[in-house]
Amino acid sequence: MPELPEVEVTRRSFADRIRGARILAARAGLPLRWPLGLAPEALVGQYVQDVGRRGKYLVLQLDDGVLLVHLGMSGSLSFRSEPPRPGGTTISTSSPRKARCGCTTRAASAPWCGRPG
Repeated sequence: MPELPEVEVTRRSFADRIRGARILAARAGLPLRWPLGLAPEALVGQYVQDVGRRGKYLVLQLDDGVLLVHLGMSGSLSFRSEPPRPGGTTISTSSPRKARCGCTTRAASAPWCGRPG
């Protein structure tokens, strides 16, 4: 499991690559530690406004809410332009640097916190 310094390094790298990107597709592969709380397709069309950190969680500020990402036991996210591996959780974005990001560990989680109202 990653410690805080590793999570912060991941956050900085992740934020630089995904900030301002539009979510083009989302897929939850393996069952997550906690349910997402909405269909992954509901994230499509939202923009990533910012990426913060709260403890060991990455906090993705989207147009209509917050997506919390815990890295699980692997402690990493991968950025790929090729199709994701089966079973992984994947978010495809409009980011020019890399098209997809994902985590293939079942221990990862990504609960959705929508804006009230």
